[in-house]
Amino acid sequence: MQETNEMQLAELLMSRLCHDLISPVGAIGNGLELMEEDDDAIAAEAMELTQQSARRAAWRLQFFRLAFGASGDRAAIGLKEVQDLAVGFLDGRKTTLEWPETVPGSLPAGATRLILLLVMLAADALPRGGVISLAVDSGASPRLRIGARGQEAHLRPEVAAALGTGEGEAAIATVAALFAGRFARRISAGLGVVGGRDEVILEARMAGG
Repeated sequence: MQETNEMQLAELLMSRLCHDLISPVGAIGNGLELMEEDDDAIAAEAMELTQQSARRAAWRLQFFRLAFGASGDRAAIGLKEVQDLAVGFLDGRKTTLEWPETVPGSLPAGATRLILLLVMLAADALPRGGVISLAVDSGASPRLRIGARGQEAHLRPEVAAALGTGEGEAAIATVAALFAGRFARRISAGLGVVGGRDEVILEARMAGG
């Protein structure tokens, strides 16, 4: 299997992130065009569309900046902010987020960024929408569990392999998993995937915090 080098990874990430931004940004353009119509009702709907699309684009940019950008390593990201980013990222999808009422006060370095990456992969595993959930087990080796439940929930074998090793063939479908796998290795976290009927569970066991 061909391994993905750093240049390929960067190129694929740019393609994937631009792909995810095309929809809301394109909708902003459509809304602005419709606002030029003389019909007040159409103009009002166009304004709503434009505002909604601008909000979604902004949320996705913030999500990607912290999940993939260098600022994600330096930023002090709390779990409440991670929750807000995840909700914003999922806005417009047929997917909801379940978040625990209580979470540990602190997690090892990189854990919150890893949660964002796994949320993105969980969303990819829900072609018909569903529910994404987070569970955090604290202790000497904290464990994160991101669940994806929904009709036809699945993770393609090559995506699961890329996530577990951080290596594999370069493709748009696997680039987020490749990045997450390599990031997990960097912070000494072990990743695993458990699949069931209409359910995928992504697990991360952190080094002692």
